[in-house]
Amino acid sequence: MSLADALFAVSGLTWLAFLVLWLVWGVVTSRRRKVVSKGASVIPLWLIVTVAVLLRRSFSGFIPHVQESALWSGHPAVAAAGFLIQVCGFAFTIWARSYLGALWSGGVVLREGHTVVDTGPYRLVRHPIYAGLLLAMLGSFLMKGSVFWLVVLVLTTAALLWKALAEERLLTRELGEAYAAYRRRTRMIIPWVL
Repeated sequence: MSLADALFAVSGLTWLAFLVLWLVWGVVTSRRRKVVSKGASVIPLWLIVTVAVLLRRSFSGFIPHVQESALWSGHPAVAAAGFLIQVCGFAFTIWARSYLGALWSGGVVLREGHTVVDTGPYRLVRHPIYAGLLLAMLGSFLMKGSVFWLVVLVLTTAALLWKALAEERLLTRELGEAYAAYRRRTRMIIPWVL
């Protein structure tokens, strides 16, 4: 087994540990505060990623060379950089999630006592949880470099942007000028860019 394959295997275990932590954390948090306003419903990100992974085998049956077609070879330096990017993405996501505390929700909702959070990771971007998830997904893609993981990265990006825009509409409507001012001074997902 190459170093790139070993890192990708560890990456899978890291994703699994992260998902278990996230699910448990979500159950605990969702019971703490009452929902006072709901936004548009969105397709959960976990559903998109799960369907993509489950369809991986059948996807390769229709287009055999796409599943594992490598866009580049599994060079150890690229794999190591990808793994480091993934870990940094997870760390940023966990920091943002813990910083948000009881205001966090898996859906597009406004919690009781909701205010604009614009410090910590929320000072850098308005959606640091999504930024961290995208960074982790980018790291995973870099490790493997396959067309399949590129498709998963693109689908994840689209799903998170869609959810972020739904949250933006809800927070702007419910929190008014305080959130509008925050939007003007802070980028959405990528500091100083987007």
